[in-house]
Amino acid sequence: MRALVAIAQKFDAEGRTKDAQTAITDATRLYGEFVTLNPLNGPSLAPIVIAALSGMGVDFSVSEADLRAWLADPVYTPYPAISQGDGRRRPSDGGGGGEVRGVG
Repeated sequence: MRALVAIAQKFDAEGRTKDAQTAITDATRLYGEFVTLNPLNGPSLAPIVIAALSGMGVDFSVSEADLRAWLADPVYTPYPAISQGDGRRRPSDGGGGGEVRGVG
């Protein structure tokens, strides 16, 4: 998963936006699969997801610690669904960033 994020960043730097989007999409899908197979994967993968979302221009109105906790716990939070977006919103292609707001 980390390699896919690195590849996406490389593609984005080269102006290969569509390829970058595909790599990020694949990485976020892997995150979902890994956490579904074993929720204990969540804590180690959450920072990678946060970095990928940040690289896509997503702004966060909550602390990174809160995001890590939410992404690491797929059973009791909806936030893994956010990370499994299709990666189409990217600042470099005019899609603009998004913002993830905390709940509560």
